[in-house]
Amino acid sequence: SASSGVYTRHGIIRIFEEEVWPELVGQPPLGLVHRVSHPRGGNHRPFTLPFAEAVQVALWDLAAKQAALPLYRLIGGRRNKVRAYASGLDYHLNDDAFAALFADAAARGYTAFKIKVGAPEVERDLHRIGLLAKTVPAGSRIMIDANEAWSAKEAIVRLETIRRAGFDIYWVEDPLPRNDFEGLRLIRQSCPWTRVNAGEYLDASGKRHLMSAGGADVLNVHGQITDLLRVGWLAAEHNIPVTVGNTFLETGVHLACALPDVEWL
Repeated sequence: SASSGVYTRHGIIRIFEEEVWPELVGQPPLGLVHRVSHPRGGNHRPFTLPFAEAVQVALWDLAAKQAALPLYRLIGGRRNKVRAYASGLDYHLNDDAFAALFADAAARGYTAFKIKVGAPEVERDLHRIGLLAKTVPAGSRIMIDANEAWSAKEAIVRLETIRRAGFDIYWVEDPLPRNDFEGLRLIRQSCPWTRVNAGEYLDASGKRHLMSAGGADVLNVHGQITDLLRVGWLAAEHNIPVTVGNTFLETGVHLACALPDVEWL
């Protein structure tokens, strides 16, 4: 590896062979994905490179192939479709490109759309929400994602301003830093006309604390299948719907079809 932190292909393979492969070799994939470990001392360390999600996806894929089942059936799914919203990485786009992106999504049949907000000036957010509302069909669901841009008080003020401007927001995603559970709960209580979508950046333990603290109307999950099956069970216990996002290839579709109470992908 270079001092800049850029790894060569050879370096990546070497790290995988040293840190990951010894725990996998000779083991059945289905046993590995269901394994429950008790972390102690030095055996609970992150890999030098973020292999964990890729390894889980690969092991579940192998287990499903060995069972001759689609992944969603192997993990308990009974439906084979789920609603999808169009999420735009749109913050850097000018208005014309922004409108073209979501017009294309609407033409493809989407009826729900999520855009980035959190600009220093609320007027910019209002402008982009208004532009989206003009671009997509009437009655479409509009979601906004602040990517942890606000404090709790600022989020409440912003959401009130958006509401007074006449926009119906289906959910606000990650309005606060991920661990501000009290602030997220305050937004839920203060803005009952919308939903707080949170949890994307938390690990399984963090998601459990988030739900216990009452910080989410919708739990955002992605990536590590084994963890998400356990988190999905906890969400069902808390009666909190789940949304699946940012998951490698089509794995997210399988997860969304298998987890209980998934409303959106």
